[in-house]
Order: sequence, then structure tokens, then C-alpha cells
Amino acid sequence: MAKNQRGFTLVEVLLIVLIICFVGFAGWYILDSNKQPNQATNSPETTATPTKKTESPATIPAGFKEYSNKDVEVSFAYPETWGDATIAPGEETPHLIKGTTFIISFSKNSSVKANLRSLDWEHDPNKGHDGGNVIEYASPITLAKVKESMWPNHTIHAEDANHILFTQPIGGIGCDGVATTLVHGLQGSKYKAIAFLYVSKTTNGVDSPICEGDNYKPFISQAHIDELIKLDATIKTY
Repeated sequence: MAKNQRGFTLVEVLLIVLIICFVGFAGWYILDSNKQPNQATNSPETTATPTKKTESPATIPAGFKEYSNKDVEVSFAYPETWGDATIAPGEETPHLIKGTTFIISFSKNSSVKANLRSLDWEHDPNKGHDGGNVIEYASPITLAKVKESMWPNHTIHAEDANHILFTQPIGGIGCDGVATTLVHGLQGSKYKAIAFLYVSKTTNGVDSPICEGDNYKPFISQAHIDELIKLDATIKTY
């Protein structure tokens, strides 16, 4: 088919000018925002440098900084007081039949961790225990099933079709404490969801009655809830 030989229209010229302006701004913004050293980890290749993407600084809450990792196809902003974010293979990686799992931890806040699982994640039922089962059900389609893995006594703070924020007792056989959990489905990513577990009370391995009934409720941290709500609004996939 023959191409149209009329030349550029005014709209096409304006579009070219806008593209040139955008590329120039993006280049300036990346250079200007590169103020922190990269955070290297063993696997996968990670970047904990702020503002890797060309997002407006206004999208990051005051006192937050961005973690961006193209290998796991996710970025989010978190409180600067948490320190530096690093990623490592999850403890149950040797027990996987297929897929990958990763843990993101923070240098100045050991009470919070993030967990990622790939869509093809499959754990060998005869080996170990992941402890992050809440993510197994997390996706835009089946996120409601997260509730099936909750303790009977829990408090939901926010939920929609793609994420849920709740506080409940934590533990396996016994009671280990109280934590607020954010599960956010990652649409269009090879990773099913990202879940943040923020512990507000720990029993240090000693079984405790705080897991019975409403005994956990005095340990619900509004500060933790507020931080996770702000963080949730910044989660993006590549």
C-alpha cells in the first residue's frame, strides 16, 4: 500500500515537539533524582535507589522514599525511617518445586517485611513451611480467599478487589504475636502479589493469651496502619 506523501500536519508537528520535551524532562529528572547509592543483593539484581521511574515527586508521600526493582517488576515508596531496602530469596526457596519467592527487608525496621511469590510458585508439601500462605490466594480474581487463611479473630481496615489490609494474631502452632498485613495484587506481573507483614507485638516465642478472642486488639497499631495505607497507594508494576 502506498504511503501518504502529504508531509507533516500541524498535529504531527506538535506531537513531535511534545515527545522531544518529555524525553528531555525525563533525562533531567533521572539525573537530578539519583542521590542515593544502589542497594546490591545476591539474587536477583536489585535497585533500592529512589525515583528510578520518571514519576512526579508529588506521588511519593513526605518522609517516604522509593524502592524500585525491575527484576521482580515492582516499585513502592516506604517510610525513610525504615532504612535501606534489600531483597533476598525467601527461606523456602530450596523447598520449591517451581517458581520463585523473595523477601524484602529493611535495615532500620526489623518489624516489617515484604514477601513476593511468582505466579508459577509451587511449594513441596513434604519440605519446610513458607509461613507466607496469605499470598497463595492473592490475585485480582481470588484476593477474597485471603480471608480463608486469616485467624477467626481479625480486624479488616480496608479492602477492595485488588488489596486487603487487616490485623490479626500471628503464629503457627502457638501464638507468636500480633501483626498488620497488607496484601496487594500485582496485575500484569509475573508475581502474583506483594504482602507486607508489620509486627506490632511479639511474644518472643512464648505462647500467649493475646491471640485469644479480642485480646489482640489493644496491640493494633494505628501508626502501622497509616504507613501501610500510604505505601499501598504507591505500589506499581512494570
